[in-house]
This record gives sequence, C-alpha cells and structure tokens, in this order.
Amino acid sequence: MLDVSTRLVDKSLVAVDLTDEPEPRYRLLEPLRDFAAAMNDTGEATALRGRHLEYFIDVAERAAPALLGGPDQSQTLAQVGADHQNFLAALHACGLVNDGALLALRLAGSIWRFWYVRGYLSLGRDRLASALALPGAERPTPERALGLYAAGGLAILQEIFRPHRG
Repeated sequence: MLDVSTRLVDKSLVAVDLTDEPEPRYRLLEPLRDFAAAMNDTGEATALRGRHLEYFIDVAERAAPALLGGPDQSQTLAQVGADHQNFLAALHACGLVNDGALLALRLAGSIWRFWYVRGYLSLGRDRLASALALPGAERPTPERALGLYAAGGLAILQEIFRPHRG
C-alpha cells in the first residue's frame, strides 16, 4: 500500500499531510475528488461509499464520549478535525443509501460536540437539519432522539453565543 501511495504522491494525484500524528495522512486532491464524484455510479462505487460511511460512523461513535471532555478530549478533537471532510462526505452519502436517515442521525449525533467546540454551530445545525429531513427520520427511534438532542443543543449554544444588540 505504501508503494501505491508513494506513486500517487509522485504523480501529484494525492497529497500527503505530515502532521503530528504517528503516520502521514493522504488525501485525494479536490479536482480528482470532484471528477470521481461526477462519474456514473457503479455497484463498486456504491459498495465503497457504504464501507466509507460505516467506517466513519464507527469512528464518530467511538469518539463521542471523549468529545464530552476528559483527558482524551484534545486528542479526539484533533483526530475528528483531521477527518472532518470525511465525516461531511459520509453525511452526504447518507442521502444515497437505504436507512440513510438513521445513519446520518447516528453520525451527526455523535460528532455534534466537535462542531460546538470548534465553533461550527451553523454547519452542525445545517447537517443535523438535513439528517432530520431525510426519509425515515420522522420515525420515533433512538437515532432521531439523538439527532433532536444534538440539534437542540447546537441551537441553544448558538443563541447563547450570538452577539446581542441592545
């Protein structure tokens, strides 16, 4: 895998981010991501999107407790921040899969505290509103309760931090 990654970097198809993490992070350049997204959907692309979505839901759910606070909060915020674009892509993919509403609510409901701490209140509220608007989100489920709780939390926090004129 390292050989393939190195060749992609050498051909300027993938960028490598050398951060404080123990391993470098690779990311597809935006024009290539856009091109890939514009291609016709194939069964393989659908399967890959599903695996990406499942992986980032798992990452989000495991990160959620540390986002509340504690000794691992700073590291978890950095990790979620490093993968923020992947979380957003996974949320977008929820609109394209079966039971996408429940998946979107699980994902957004797990990382809403990241949006709060980083000051992405409008973004978080928008993503949660989109998740709650997906078909199937109206059913009374634990995922809906989590999404409503998260959306309410961000709405309250945005109101608290909104500059008041008076």
